[in-house]
Amino acid sequence: MGAITLKRYMSKQLIVERDITIDAPAADVWDILTLPVFIRGWDDLPEDFGDTPLQRGTEIKWTMKDKSVVLTVTDFEPHKRLKLNLYNSDWENPAEAYDIAYTYTLQETGGQTELHVTIGDFQVLSKGQDYFDSSEEFGDNATQKIKELAEN
Repeated sequence: MGAITLKRYMSKQLIVERDITIDAPAADVWDILTLPVFIRGWDDLPEDFGDTPLQRGTEIKWTMKDKSVVLTVTDFEPHKRLKLNLYNSDWENPAEAYDIAYTYTLQETGGQTELHVTIGDFQVLSKGQDYFDSSEEFGDNATQKIKELAEN
């Protein structure tokens, strides 16, 4: 009996990445990323979200007629790293089957902050390319707005 050879094929990753230099300390950029009063300036929040700062375990939940979308803060390292895992109840599997996230990494040098944003990986979704495409636009817009808010 001959050996069976299995080949693995890597799917194309669907990860949006953006880098931007911000003329502000990491503490200021962190506030823009974690305080709802500032988040509303660069992203949408549910109307009933309130003004409590983000922290590990915070859930941001949008409830629509036939689905819900949840962002959960899963990594929270002040002034360094913020990760919000994304889940849409329309997706085929339960939330724990996915590792799709918005990740913000900050590195301060000489009063400036390098902000690295990753969004995805959407390749596991049947409509992954659609999520990727809309996240490309979000990545461009959000990083510019975060920069403007932190520098003013």
